[in-house]
Amino acid sequence: MASKELNCPAPEDKAGAKIDYLAKRLGQVLAPLGFRRKSRTIWREQGEGAQRHWQIVNLQAGQWNEGPRGEFYVNLALQFPAIERLQAQRPGQAWRLEHLEQADECHGHLRARIDATLPAGHELARPEFKLGRDTDLPALASQLDQAVLTQVLPWFERHARLEALRDFEGSLIAADIPLRITAALALEDRAGAQHLLAAHPGRWANLSPHFVIELREWLDGQGVDTQALEAACAPRPPDAWTQRQQAREEAERQAHERQAQALTATLDAQDPDPPTLAAAWVAEWQARWREEPKALEDLPSGARVATLEAGGREAVLRALLQSLVAREVGAQRHPIHTEAGAFEGDEAVAALVKALLPQLGPLQQPEPLFAALQALQGRLLQDLLTASYPWGFAVLAAWLERQPRTPALAQGIAAWLEQLPRTQLARWDALNAALAAERAKPLDPNHFMYETLKEAREREDELAAQHPVDAEAVRRRIAAYPEQGLGTADKAAVRSWRRWLRRDPLTGLLPVQFEPDDFGAPAQAAWDRAPPALQAAAAPLVQHWLDGVPTKPSPRWLRELRARMA
Repeated sequence: MASKELNCPAPEDKAGAKIDYLAKRLGQVLAPLGFRRKSRTIWREQGEGAQRHWQIVNLQAGQWNEGPRGEFYVNLALQFPAIERLQAQRPGQAWRLEHLEQADECHGHLRARIDATLPAGHELARPEFKLGRDTDLPALASQLDQAVLTQVLPWFERHARLEALRDFEGSLIAADIPLRITAALALEDRAGAQHLLAAHPGRWANLSPHFVIELREWLDGQGVDTQALEAACAPRPPDAWTQRQQAREEAERQAHERQAQALTATLDAQDPDPPTLAAAWVAEWQARWREEPKALEDLPSGARVATLEAGGREAVLRALLQSLVAREVGAQRHPIHTEAGAFEGDEAVAALVKALLPQLGPLQQPEPLFAALQALQGRLLQDLLTASYPWGFAVLAAWLERQPRTPALAQGIAAWLEQLPRTQLARWDALNAALAAERAKPLDPNHFMYETLKEAREREDELAAQHPVDAEAVRRRIAAYPEQGLGTADKAAVRSWRRWLRRDPLTGLLPVQFEPDDFGAPAQAAWDRAPPALQAAAAPLVQHWLDGVPTKPSPRWLRELRARMA
């Protein structure tokens, strides 16, 4: 019966549709040879008894395919049920029996990509295949069909016996020594399995002792002498990389210890200088943080901090923040790339601030504390999408909310919030300028990732043309909702400060006002349109709700809400 004629995808069709077309074309070409197809996997069954196996061709889509652009890989595999049956007898491997009769490339025993089967200079001898609007799909399909028929099928035949797997000495994906030993056992060749076990001592030295113990238990049950594994089960000294890492960590620890001792030696026993005491405390924590010390008990400077009167402990808090302010003055961080050491000390300050706050009394000097917070507002560590304050802002913000409400405290929080839009807009502008500068640089054709970078720029241009960015609208959104670019904890802290400022100083109640974010803006508009009588009746309920809706409301909370509604 003639094969069904396939419709070739259009240039603008998605990359997935183009890969499906190539898989269907290849499936039609291989069908007369006994192959079947399911989705993008094509296979046939060959051999009998222990030699029974599947020959598998799989078209794998690229991880970052988008729209009409993308890439795919052609994976090859030989899968022997007899090997899976033996492997399933190993400790913890019984799950292999669940897919014993399922042809699946990722469970193959000899695996490769198509370029491993092609001669040098072949038109398809590359690890991945690019797809775009200008890809000639029928031509690519014909090339792929011909390569599979003339190169891949002979490669299958050369390796389609357990003997080929047992004796394989190449560098394919899955032909490892334990698998080759299993192939020998499937052939009832215990002498061959014994030879492989003894001939590769370096292989066992790189495995975990637990894996080797389980492997030895299984091989003992198969009648194989496992003396070659004895040395692998003994504790091994750390490798060269680990030794170098340990040496670096020890040198770092000693440097911080010396710094802490030098600072401590200058302290007055009766009236220690807060900045020096704070610096010594940071150095001690940096020397011992891997031990997870208790900051106010296990670190000597921390124990001295704990004995200070309230004003002294608050002075140490300010000194911790000022140590970062000194680094922040004149700091020139790249908007895209974070340099090594740019945030050195922040983790220590965060840990010590968290330990110190419960030991403080009512805030005595809010002005210098908020001056430090203002100076540190731009000290943000950029993650993939959001940025966070690595020096413990969220914990400090929560502590400040619990302080007695004073005009100075309210003024400090209000000034910090007023500055935040300017800080975030400046970061946004710097980021856009840096990205524009990067895009203005011509790509180097000799760069090893030239094709990938070129394709990424082309995708960016396409997306920009399809979805142009309204820069002014983005700036307005940042100005109205500057915390949107912060991490979860810091964003929540900023929003909590906004609620704190809106609370009535006498009653502690919130006015009915919603945050200007994606959900709050429509809610505020709906409230503003509500009849005055409804607003008056619903205000107490809404105030209660705004005071903090739990992420996962408990049944008790919901019952209370229903009672208030009633």
